[in-house]
Amino acid sequence: MPIQPAQTGSFKVRTALVLMLFSVAIMRLVLTFLHEANWDEYLNLAMIYDHQRGELREILQTGFVHLFGWVTWVSHNEADQVIAARIVYLGVGLITSAAIWKTARSLVSAEGAFFAVLCYWGFSFNLVHGVSLRTDPLAASAMMCALCLAISPSLSIRRAVAAGILVGLAGFFTIKAIFYVPALVAVVLIRSAGNEAASMMKGVVAVVIVGVAALLSFAGLSLGHAATFSDAASPFEFVGRTADSTLAPQNHLVLITYLRAALYQNVVLVALWLVGLFGLVMRLRNRESRTQGLLGLALVMPLLSFLIYRDTYPYYYPFILAPVMVITGFAWDDIRRRYGVIIAMTAGAAACISALLATVEQVQKPIERQHMTLEVIHRLFPDQTSYIDGRSMVSSFSKRGPFMSTWGMTDYRRDGVPVMGELIERHQPKFLLANTWHLQLDRLSPAQSEALEFGLLSADMQTLRDNYMRYWGPLYVPGKTIKVEDNSVQILVSGTYRLIADAPVFIEGKPLMPGSEIALDAAEYNVSATTTSKLILSVEAPREPPPEKLLFGGF
Repeated sequence: MPIQPAQTGSFKVRTALVLMLFSVAIMRLVLTFLHEANWDEYLNLAMIYDHQRGELREILQTGFVHLFGWVTWVSHNEADQVIAARIVYLGVGLITSAAIWKTARSLVSAEGAFFAVLCYWGFSFNLVHGVSLRTDPLAASAMMCALCLAISPSLSIRRAVAAGILVGLAGFFTIKAIFYVPALVAVVLIRSAGNEAASMMKGVVAVVIVGVAALLSFAGLSLGHAATFSDAASPFEFVGRTADSTLAPQNHLVLITYLRAALYQNVVLVALWLVGLFGLVMRLRNRESRTQGLLGLALVMPLLSFLIYRDTYPYYYPFILAPVMVITGFAWDDIRRRYGVIIAMTAGAAACISALLATVEQVQKPIERQHMTLEVIHRLFPDQTSYIDGRSMVSSFSKRGPFMSTWGMTDYRRDGVPVMGELIERHQPKFLLANTWHLQLDRLSPAQSEALEFGLLSADMQTLRDNYMRYWGPLYVPGKTIKVEDNSVQILVSGTYRLIADAPVFIEGKPLMPGSEIALDAAEYNVSATTTSKLILSVEAPREPPPEKLLFGGF
């Protein structure tokens, strides 16, 4: 049978949309290898190492460590390990894309479904953060697959059980998966609803089956995960801390800050989404298309999480927008029907341009700075040692001190107890990596630090300033300044120290010449100096110039 002109045109349009998707995939591939790693990626990599060392204590939201234990063998450099994990996440992104397409296809045309996937990845935050070493992409993929099953016209028991298992898997990766649950329940009930009460009862039974399967899946996975721990923390305490730190309906500062950026960077995509939403509302007026409209509105429900969840940073968008962007499929169908294929394809081109602009901006934040810094650290400290930083960037080493995110520093400031002195004496961190503003020892005074909402307590900042010296760019090593009036010096970190001075310094009555080295234990020493002098841990001088820009460029 010869292909009809309409079929030929439709084939060409689909081909064009697929090519647009392919171009966006190429952009994402470029970012996978070139874009800097976010601090959360290093934190999650550190959790993998902690689990292998038997030091990981949190059960919830750490199940991903079993999937990525192999990355520790890829390279000694943590930046390379993050890139290797991202390659796997590209596959996760493909699964998510297929689930978005299948879900959208239940409501819109095949072209509209391709357009919905294009709009999802064209959204700047989604493109940049949707394929990263985090738990959110894993959970989003699992929940979209569950929605894909639930939205099918006939939800069999087998499909309901499969959907429940996927929900449990998503919750195993992150408890934020609960934000999808209202949409999932609504989809099941809307699909089952009919003129007869029996249909609604069938939907209720399906919801119960999904719920039971989800609970059993989550419990089984969590218990199996917990069995790999030698000393696990209470998951209930974790939930309590998480709720206190992230559920803050009275504080919308993060939402306002990044929502403004999202709207500015994605004006056309937001407009298309609003067109799709308007189309949904119009479908509610027609009895024949009402179910379709209700299902579309159900997929928007995860957006309500923005009202109660505080940590709506850019990496949250690819997690929560996966079902929401299905609405743009309605926009495609309506625009093509009313204004023609050229206008619809122009909208698709706009999504590609949005992705291109995000790619061009983000490649200006290369991962090379982080890679080079980590190379220097591993060369200076070939044996694993403990260290201090704000981002767990040297993930293969044992980081000491709080993780200096808003969440981590909220807990730290709530406790109000200085920790640096005790942890330095106990763990002997051999270097400090100033990869966050909290650790700018040369710029922040102790008083200034504590005055900042999420800064270090003044006692902790003073301890760090007294015991670490800048050695190379963002790298500080243990060191002490000896002034003329000083009679003693307290060494907190044992090691071999080199004297930087214009004249000899007497330590315990013995002269130490400038440039000479001395092995010192953690103790107090009597000293005498005629000029201001410095004792600094003796390590190799890096050949590379330090990075000129910050190690983390932000979101």
